[in-house]
Amino acid sequence: MKKGWTTTKLMVVGAFGVLRVFLWVPFSAILATTGNYFVLIISLFFFSFISVFSLLVIRQFGTMTIQTFVEYMLELPVPSVIFKPLEIALGLIRSLIVDAIFYFLRKKERLASLISGGTNGYFLALFAFLTYLLMDIPGAENIPPIFFGPVGAILTAAIFPVGMAGGYFGYLVYKKIENTAVVKRIQQ
Repeated sequence: MKKGWTTTKLMVVGAFGVLRVFLWVPFSAILATTGNYFVLIISLFFFSFISVFSLLVIRQFGTMTIQTFVEYMLELPVPSVIFKPLEIALGLIRSLIVDAIFYFLRKKERLASLISGGTNGYFLALFAFLTYLLMDIPGAENIPPIFFGPVGAILTAAIFPVGMAGGYFGYLVYKKIENTAVVKRIQQ
């Protein structure tokens, strides 16, 4: 396996970023039409799955960061109540944290997958929570005030196992296909 970034690896990371955008569209449509926040928990599972799977396939520091950057650049034209520079900054911080965790634990794939997936889910939820607080987003008044205190932090921490489950699922899928020609071609 070559060290460093190749054109193939960059294209695959970009494709994972595009996949995240395509997955977010139906989740956000369901959320907008039903108001059911449970869909966010399901989306955290899938985003952690994609994140960990891409980290295992690419195996380069910066995989998550580039993937997130591509995702947010594609979402720029989409109207949003969130201040885009804040969303991008928080997303890149989250990605760097997940990249660093995976990098330091990369020799222990299963542990790296669990911790990276959980951390990804946790920071996605935490930063969404902080964005609501900072931006005074419409609809925030419907969130009970108790969630903006210690209870909210505890509930956000409960998201960690959801991210871990997504990360573990990414690990299992990777293990099933790690010796295929496609994965070997990406990794060379």
